[in-house]
Order: sequence, then structure tokens, then C-alpha cells
Amino acid sequence: MLRAEGYDITIQASTKSRSGAQIIKINNPGNGKNITQVQVSPGGGRHGDNPYVKISTNDQGLIKIVDGVESTYKTDGAEKATIIFTGGK
Repeated sequence: MLRAEGYDITIQASTKSRSGAQIIKINNPGNGKNITQVQVSPGGGRHGDNPYVKISTNDQGLIKIVDGVESTYKTDGAEKATIIFTGGK
């Protein structure tokens, strides 16, 4: 999907993940392309069992979309991302 939109991407395993998260690195941001990286986590790591997608942008910061409710998400309180929970609170 990203390649079809003109993004040059590299897929690699996250070096910080215990859950097997994959990182999609954008090699050509700019020219109207504000996404710099997408991380897909299956859950089960340091943030709990909820799978999530984290989108890094060069103009809006980090956006994390968590599949689940806020009450089951584990955080260290130092989140820099705007977090959206698909299941609410």
C-alpha cells in the first residue's frame, strides 16, 4: 500500500521489541509525504497484550492506534505519542 503511494520503504524487526514488532522505515519522506516510519506491534510486550500501530510523522509527531481499551494498556507514563484506543476507555 505504501509503495503504491510512492513511498520507498524498508521493513525490519524492531530492536526494542520483545513482541516481534516490525518497523516500516520510509526512505523518502517529504514532497507531501509526512510519514517517516510505521511500527506494527502484535502486542504482548512492554505495553501489554494490545496490538498497536505507531505512525511517526515529520509534522504531527507520533500517533499510536491501540486495538483495545485504555484500561488494559501498559504505559510508563512518559508516552510522547497521541494515543487512540479503538475500544475506548
